[in-house]
Amino acid sequence: MEIIVGKIAHQLRISQTDLLTRPVGRKLYAKAASMIAHARPEEVVVLDFTGYSVIDPSCVDEFLIALVRDSMKPEKPFFLRLSHITPTMDMTIQGVFDTYSEFSGMKIGVVTEELVSRRGYYIGKVTDDEKELLSYLRISDTSSPEEIARRLERDVDRIYVALEALYARRMVRKEHGTRRKGYTKV
Repeated sequence: MEIIVGKIAHQLRISQTDLLTRPVGRKLYAKAASMIAHARPEEVVVLDFTGYSVIDPSCVDEFLIALVRDSMKPEKPFFLRLSHITPTMDMTIQGVFDTYSEFSGMKIGVVTEELVSRRGYYIGKVTDDEKELLSYLRISDTSSPEEIARRLERDVDRIYVALEALYARRMVRKEHGTRRKGYTKV
C-alpha cells in the first residue's frame, strides 16, 4: 500500500508546504491510520513524502511515531517504509526517534527507500549487528539466520537475536513460504 502524504494533506485541507505542528501531525495520523486499517496483516505501507522538504518534531511525534508504534502491535502488524525523505527531514526524524527511544526505553526505527545520511536505508537506533543485517538483506533475497551467519562469518544465535529485534521494530520481514523460511527487507 502506498500513502502519498501530499494527497492526504490536500484532502485534509492542509495547505502548508512543510509539515508543521501537532494538529497537522494528528490529522495526518488519523487519515493514514484509517487507510492502513484496510491493509492486509504484514503488508508494507510506503509513506511517500514527495513535495515536502521539512517536517517538524511535533509532527513527527504525532504522525510518524504513532504509526511506528501501531505497526508494532501484534493484533495487526504492518511494515512502514518512508520514501522521498530529504536530509532535513532525516535529521529531524532521527532526533525525535532518538529522544523517544531514550525517554520511553523502547527502540524504534523505520526503513527508507532512499539512502539517508551516511547511516544507510533506515532511521532510528540500531546496533552494529543490526546495521550489518539491514545492509545484507537490502541486497540479498530472503535468507535464514543460518545462511546469514555463514556468509557474514558470525555466530548464528547472535544473528537470530538481532533479526528478531529488527522484526519486533518492523524493520525486517519474516518470510514463511513453502520453499523458504527466513528474513527479508521491508
